[in-house]
Amino acid sequence: MESLLRLDGLEVELVLTSHGGMIQKKVHPAFLNCIQRIMEREEKILHKLDRGMSQADVLPGRGFFTGIRIRFPSP
Repeated sequence: MESLLRLDGLEVELVLTSHGGMIQKKVHPAFLNCIQRIMEREEKILHKLDRGMSQADVLPGRGFFTGIRIRFPSP
């Protein structure tokens, strides 16, 4: 989160992401959208934990960003 906030403070015209490709227009709104999605996800997790669910029930190997686990073949 801190990294996104630092990046958002820079005046950039182009962002190359590892998952979302290239962002050339509306860079600031893209950062805000990403920050908002992370905050919403954290709120959902905290809500489930407040309802008594354990961490193992809330986050069982799902990953934090996509919920998809890709297994790469061994070299």
